[in-house]
Amino acid sequence: MSRIPPTQSQPLPMPPRPPRQPWRQCVRRFAAGAPVTVIIAIACVAVWLVCLVQAGSLMGDYYDSALANSWTLWGPMVAAGQWWQVPGSMFVHVNGAHLAVNLLFLLLVGREVERWLGSALFAACYAVAGLGGAAGVVWLAFEQPTVGASGALYGIMALLLGAQRARGLDLRPTLFLIGANVLYTVSDPSVSLWGHVGGLITGMCLLVFVRSRRAWVRWTGVVLCGAAAVLVLAAIAVV
Repeated sequence: MSRIPPTQSQPLPMPPRPPRQPWRQCVRRFAAGAPVTVIIAIACVAVWLVCLVQAGSLMGDYYDSALANSWTLWGPMVAAGQWWQVPGSMFVHVNGAHLAVNLLFLLLVGREVERWLGSALFAACYAVAGLGGAAGVVWLAFEQPTVGASGALYGIMALLLGAQRARGLDLRPTLFLIGANVLYTVSDPSVSLWGHVGGLITGMCLLVFVRSRRAWVRWTGVVLCGAAAVLVLAAIAVV
């Protein structure tokens, strides 16, 4: 029996379309690979929304928010005992543009570093880098009110070097990224110079330890760097 060639009444069957991945599935896959990164991003957005409501307007002054004022890192208040400003300032942002830039950087860079370090170690490094950034502000820009996650993000940017090297990738793009950000920090007077520098130096110190294959070396380094940052911050109260 011979096959009848297809005619107009017998069209060739169309190949099946590949299944579409809904956006929710993409979000779940992203969150599964970097849960701490996503939690930090959600926390930053939540704090920003609270500040918006308190300010009473989408374009309202961030200083009209009681939460923003309470969590703004300011040397005199930290020295007076308002220590909650140190962690709180990492979640407050001046406006939507400030938040958007930091979130984009966090989601792109943070995810890569978290996948390299693991969620627990990444969370610890993020917190320690934030402490280092705060220490830089409190000691070297004592009278400058500062908010934003960028001090911690500069530390994570330094750790990206380790993540890229572990994957055998070219380090030049990451070095260029660090150089470009440092140049931007130096050239823009509205940017917290010492917050960025403090976070970056802390990240470099962390990188010395977390690149080790031994878990105890990694965690010992995180504890030492964190303790050093806390001591520097605590010393401001007795000076």
